[in-house]
Amino acid sequence: MKTKERILLQSLELFNEEGEGNVSAVDIANTLDISPGNLYYHYKGKEPILAQLLAQYSAEIAAILNSPEAQLKTLEQHWLYLYVVAEEVYRYRFFYRNITELLQRFPSLHKPFTRLARQLENGIEQLLHALRQRDVFELEQSEVTPLGQSLCLVLTQWFNYNDNLGRQLSPSQSIHSVVYQLISLCLPHLAGDQQAVWKQLRALYQEAS
Repeated sequence: MKTKERILLQSLELFNEEGEGNVSAVDIANTLDISPGNLYYHYKGKEPILAQLLAQYSAEIAAILNSPEAQLKTLEQHWLYLYVVAEEVYRYRFFYRNITELLQRFPSLHKPFTRLARQLENGIEQLLHALRQRDVFELEQSEVTPLGQSLCLVLTQWFNYNDNLGRQLSPSQSIHSVVYQLISLCLPHLAGDQQAVWKQLRALYQEAS
């Protein structure tokens, strides 16, 4: 693996574990056992590292949202697809830990982060439209956008919420719990014949908890 790729991978791990604000470029170099000069040869400090990670995250989210698997037909498919999205958000969860403070320190990230947030929100909204059209959800047109926004809020903040409460969850438990919360938000809108499916999914969650 090239040094430039190693820097990104190590930065992502440290930012997730320690919080971006607690990690310096020198910390990243020391963890990789390379000189700060070597790191600066590839990235002129933390800001370009963050910019590259954000661009990488945005590209990966776009690929997921635009994949054939996003054309959902059933609640079960919705459940499984949300796992893929949640895994991606979890992988870059540090961005959401103190995003306001991060964007104040690195203003150049503001526009790309806003584009990412809207991209995710639009993607979730499109999923809701598809499930509504297939009669999985009994949802008024006017309810799609607010529900989509609520789902995005939970999706991006759930991991920090658990951390703040001191819940010691493994990555798989964290992802499983956020998907359960997302489906729970949709529960009042499920069509009558989908209730039995929901009970099966809830049983799966309880077995894994």
